[in-house]
Amino acid sequence: MQRKVKDFCEEFDIDCSVESRVLDIISELGEISKEILKSNMYGKAQLKIVSDDLKLEIGDLYFSLLCLANQLEIELDGACESVLDKYKERFATKNSINSN
Repeated sequence: MQRKVKDFCEEFDIDCSVESRVLDIISELGEISKEILKSNMYGKAQLKIVSDDLKLEIGDLYFSLLCLANQLEIELDGACESVLDKYKERFATKNSINSN
């Protein structure tokens, strides 16, 4: 997906600074929050159905994150594998402390 987004951005000349991309990510996260708040009546009901608008907002966030990773030349699959390893170690340490 990262390569597909890179090709898309090159084809349509989509480019901005890293700082602008980070602000875009924050904005997209705000849009996700807004959709969740609307869906659960601002915390008065349980979120039961994921709306198409929420799916699109999450897609926007994913796209923006992929763009940022491409700009910074970060391979996201490798980065995510490293994070999973970090969490495994953290939980293993936590579980060994709790079992003592």
